[in-house]
Amino acid sequence: MRIILAILLIANLLMADHDDDKKALQMPYDMRYLGLTTTQKQTIYRLLLTYKERRKTLRKKREILERHTFWLFKQKTFDKESFLKQHLQLRRELLEIEADFLKNLHSILSEKQQKKFAPHLEEWEID
Repeated sequence: MRIILAILLIANLLMADHDDDKKALQMPYDMRYLGLTTTQKQTIYRLLLTYKERRKTLRKKREILERHTFWLFKQKTFDKESFLKQHLQLRRELLEIEADFLKNLHSILSEKQQKKFAPHLEEWEID
């Protein structure tokens, strides 16, 4: 009976952690307040699809990096250089994705829409 309870507890903890990842990666796509034209909506939709794909790829890389960090930690000596190099590369890719997205979005929006969107930039930051 204790074994079953332990398994259920571990499964519950694993699922709780999994939900937190999904929540952290959700992004607000409601842009109705900008008064977008049909063309802008279609262009932004395509941009968001590309953005989501790039983020998906980055999440896979993050999972690989987490396994590598775990492996590094189990070694006799911790390779600080390898750890820093790989984590900095991942963060650079993350910033590249965010910068590309914002640059493209900026070019799609009119000046008036850019001013309306600016206060909401924080909501669009990647965790």
